[in-house]
Amino acid sequence: MKLKFLIDDDESESAVKHKFISRPNKLSAKYGCTVSFEKGTVKNEIRYKLDIDFSKGQNGINLFRINRAKELFINDFPPNSFIDQLAFETSKVIYPLELEVLNDGNIKSIRNFKKIKERWIKEEKKIRIYYKGKLTDTYLNLTNKTLKAEERLINKLTKDWFFYLFFKLFNKYNFKEKYMHFPTAGKALPVKYKVSHNVKEREKAKDIFVIINGEIKDERCALDLEQELDYPYFKSINGKEKDLKGTCDISYSLNNKNRIIEGIDATFYTEYLVPKKVTVKMFLLESETIKKSNFLD
Repeated sequence: MKLKFLIDDDESESAVKHKFISRPNKLSAKYGCTVSFEKGTVKNEIRYKLDIDFSKGQNGINLFRINRAKELFINDFPPNSFIDQLAFETSKVIYPLELEVLNDGNIKSIRNFKKIKERWIKEEKKIRIYYKGKLTDTYLNLTNKTLKAEERLINKLTKDWFFYLFFKLFNKYNFKEKYMHFPTAGKALPVKYKVSHNVKEREKAKDIFVIINGEIKDERCALDLEQELDYPYFKSINGKEKDLKGTCDISYSLNNKNRIIEGIDATFYTEYLVPKKVTVKMFLLESETIKKSNFLD
């Protein structure tokens, strides 16, 4: 079955083979998200739901309103350890989150950043009542630094697996792209991968599958990335430092008619001294195209 792309009217025929727009003009959707982190034999998993409102803006800017459900599960249980409860209480303050996202998937601005800061001022006072100690102070101070400037929060969001993978394909996707970056190095800048792209459409199926496979081709060596460095420090002082090896395997499932993302299944395997693997699964629970939205209009 021949695959037809949904493209801009002003795109050339040659671009049709490489680009498509995977979105309606307006959308309201609910997604289930699971992210698991494996280091050696230790595995931890986070599971939650997100509500997303989307509208196509002007001048290549897309508008999103994202809200996380109150329920969040860690290894199939609500947060129960001190650090998990503290992380949950601090992270929920950014929702609902209103974003302006460019066609290349990068976040341009946080429309409600001022409201997020106002929510945090109130929430921090409540947290300090119930959580005491140096660890609490350290955690809250780090959150204060993140919310001090809009650019810092945007930088934090770019390392979130959901935002990175979802926005990358939801906006204009370039099949000519030979290299992609993914946040597999923790706090460091995303890691560079050399990738290949493939599109499959099953006979009589309602879905299109975009397959991305790649391997690490970063200037930083294994030690640089293990130390979460943004630049090749150890590589520069010792050219014989071992290169980091790793792979990515990503599959997007898109609705054949409106190009809504219906599922994401991604695995990132990294050969550190102790191997690490991140698995991201997202699936569409329900959706509808909408005519009006108080946020988006």
